[in-house]
Amino acid sequence: MTSTAPETPLLRTARLRVAGAAIVAVIAIVLTLDLGRALPLQQAWFDELQRLSPRAMGITPVTIVEIDDKSLKDLGPWPWPRTLLAQLMHQVNAYTPVAIGVDIIMPDPDPLSPERALAHVDMDVALLQEISALPSNDAELASAFRAAPTVVVLADAASAATTQLRVTPILARDASGDQAEAERAKKALMQYPGALSSLAPLNDAASGWGLISVPDQQGTIRRVPLVASVNGTLAPAFALEMWRVAVRARTLRLLTAEGGVESVSAGDSRF
Repeated sequence: MTSTAPETPLLRTARLRVAGAAIVAVIAIVLTLDLGRALPLQQAWFDELQRLSPRAMGITPVTIVEIDDKSLKDLGPWPWPRTLLAQLMHQVNAYTPVAIGVDIIMPDPDPLSPERALAHVDMDVALLQEISALPSNDAELASAFRAAPTVVVLADAASAATTQLRVTPILARDASGDQAEAERAKKALMQYPGALSSLAPLNDAASGWGLISVPDQQGTIRRVPLVASVNGTLAPAFALEMWRVAVRARTLRLLTAEGGVESVSAGDSRF
């Protein structure tokens, strides 16, 4: 009869290290042979590591104001009148944030605005004219946008927009100094034929405009391009544009090198 000595912590750690090294070696070999086929394996390995030891989230300078079930129960079903959104904007702006991102696209006039909601109601003409003379819900929201460091969103569209795309200027240059190289690198960016944005009065009242479209790979968002091209016009990502507004930079700077993007800068910040 033989007995087996219990496994010590040092022995267990050594075995885990050997197994981990073997897995890493296999992944490295596969990556060397075929990066395209190995990408799903790499992503699965990363996901498993996140499940085993998720990154600890500390305090961040970002606060999310969510329109949740409780909000809908207390304030009414969606869509809300834009006067209510304007009140929310004023309340948030009272805390003096450096930037407020509104990730709702409003391409059409507010149907709940009195002059529109009552347009087909049989009522006294004088009263209807008096109501029509009042500021619209969209004008109220635009005023709230103008009073705050507001960033609105754009989303990719299947065709080019009929209105001019409003975005922050992005100055592109190549590290070599060759502008043709910068133009070549711009063609390698994520390309969208068009973008959908909010009403012109809301867009004009905002301080920034950022894309919320990202490539979707198997239902998981793994990469967020900082800059994309919308029908030939460079447009910043929503988060990057919020940062630009926060640091009060007038423009963004795109540095390219060897046919790709080297960095994007907003003020003194470089990404």
